[in-house]
Amino acid sequence: MIHSNGNQAADLNERDKMDAKNGNNTSEKATTITHPAEIVEKFKRVHQLERAKLSLESYRDDPVNKRAKKSGNVTNTKKLLRWPKTQWQSFERIPQYARKIPSGILSILPIRCPLSSVYEIHYQKGIASNYSPSALMERFLDDAKNGSSLNNLGLVIDATGCDTFLHDAKEWADWDVEYKKLNGSFDLTSPDDAKKREEEETVMVNDFSDVLSKHCAGGKKEYDVAVFGLWGYNLVGFLIVSWMIEKMNTALDVALQQIATACPPGIYSMYYLKRLYRKYFNVLSDPTIRIACAAKPEWDTVLNEDVSDADLRAGIGPEILTANDRETAFVQNSTNSAERSKIMTPVSEASSTSSLTVPAYKPPVYIPPSHTQKKIQKPRKIRTWVEQVSKLGFGEHLDSEGEEYKQAIASLAALAGIAGFAGCEAISLTATHIGEEAYKQRGCLTVAYLVTWRARGRRCLLYLADEATYVVSRDMSLTKVNMKFPRRRAPSEFLTNTLVDGVLVEDQDHGHKVLRFLAFDIIAMEGAPIWQQKLEKRLQCLQNEVILPKKNDKIDIAQKEPFRIRMKDHFRLSKTEYLLQSFVECVTHEVDGLVFTPTEAAYNLGGYECKDPVYKFISSENGGCGIPGLDGSITKRRLLEYIKSIPTK
Repeated sequence: MIHSNGNQAADLNERDKMDAKNGNNTSEKATTITHPAEIVEKFKRVHQLERAKLSLESYRDDPVNKRAKKSGNVTNTKKLLRWPKTQWQSFERIPQYARKIPSGILSILPIRCPLSSVYEIHYQKGIASNYSPSALMERFLDDAKNGSSLNNLGLVIDATGCDTFLHDAKEWADWDVEYKKLNGSFDLTSPDDAKKREEEETVMVNDFSDVLSKHCAGGKKEYDVAVFGLWGYNLVGFLIVSWMIEKMNTALDVALQQIATACPPGIYSMYYLKRLYRKYFNVLSDPTIRIACAAKPEWDTVLNEDVSDADLRAGIGPEILTANDRETAFVQNSTNSAERSKIMTPVSEASSTSSLTVPAYKPPVYIPPSHTQKKIQKPRKIRTWVEQVSKLGFGEHLDSEGEEYKQAIASLAALAGIAGFAGCEAISLTATHIGEEAYKQRGCLTVAYLVTWRARGRRCLLYLADEATYVVSRDMSLTKVNMKFPRRRAPSEFLTNTLVDGVLVEDQDHGHKVLRFLAFDIIAMEGAPIWQQKLEKRLQCLQNEVILPKKNDKIDIAQKEPFRIRMKDHFRLSKTEYLLQSFVECVTHEVDGLVFTPTEAAYNLGGYECKDPVYKFISSENGGCGIPGLDGSITKRRLLEYIKSIPTK
């Protein structure tokens, strides 16, 4: 049967009943679907699947693919992970990262494959389990603060060997970390073509070595290098051991010991251990040493190798070598062998004689935190899709190369304190933000939010400068407009150094189109950083100092101004149902959802990720996938049920 949220079928039936009630006679909308097979068939029609047969697991995961496409993270040619539930549970048990493998040249850190937030619906704790690149970097910062470890990444290497979408590679750039994806393509789940797999892995080994060489020769060689594969640490260990032997002149058994110490239990794949022995048997510390194969850890439910011809207790030895292996034996560069002890961390002689014993895990040595050099956590910008902005049909569009434009941009940056578009950005409200008792957690939708409608229009800022008034678009284009805003205490004077946030909409007023700027927040007032205040203070300032004085202006210049300005109302969270079912029906411009703004937080200047985000809600009945809920989107009914479940104070 299909594994899904218990409310999904109810959500779907409720939507179909409403469509039938509203007179939508199309058979697809009027049909009440209750049987799982019918749900699958409807899902196939909605998404126009080409395959004649669709597995139930693919059905369950395809909406996640839809969600990733909707967020702009993947293109139509990308695919998402299709793991069963047991594999997702195993993934969460994999250690997030190992200990660094140091050398005289660089330090390599094996890490678990970071995954985008589009996969959070598969995690046992949902949004509470964040395994994205940013979450990993924040974990490193926390470790550095408490002194448990210090990982300073400068390069991350993708050794997954697949074209599956895992995360947005651009996210690493937000942390000033270079991202490199290795050449080589193979499917670990279908190792039928062993020869092709070996060839592709050889390509990956060579590329891995080249990337590390370039990193060492670059300007960031003092930074650590992280490397991840698709599953576990076997492939990562294989790459690192190959590099240590070929470039660092390390003995095979010593390299394996270093991997096992840094990432217990080390390489436990018989396939990779045999490959390493067949290629590098000639560079053992002692020719009589046999390579041990550690037991598979409990969390790994994926590795399924045929080890019927292997004696795990005896280990791997020369009996597996072929004539071709002996003829093509790898020979280390003797000129660098004398430097081996200087390059690699020394290993005790006992390690070679006890190579069959899997080393016990040793916790990292405690390093007291430094109070002299505290790392400041770097905020990450919320990614938004900025379409090409057309010129406004009014005012004077400033040339980006002109002197007035440059002066206005410079003064705007000085006023806001940041370069670029100073407006805040909203993130999508998903099922993880309104889960059971989510209102008790910070970072979810709580009673400390106000709600307003999401007007469809042109998002822009109104910049009241010293000499002119400008409309600032998302792409930082400036349009000079003939508008003045009187001061409340001195109506004959005008506001300056003021920055208002809002949206420009096209209203229908008695059959005529009227442009209106709906102001919903204020960033700066006469040079004062109002954005630092809580929402209620900001709205009071906007209403009393900008909107009302403009409304009471006795000078009749409204007909000459390109648009009118109004205050965009905010409501208590309990009024959400009223907004959705009554209020938006009376609005004279297009509406495509709701916006929830935190009342206890400062304005999110510049649109960076924060602990109290602004949420945008677009009902899945209008803009979501064919089956609401499976891609993280939510229906109106589910949203209202959640809000009603919040206890009243």
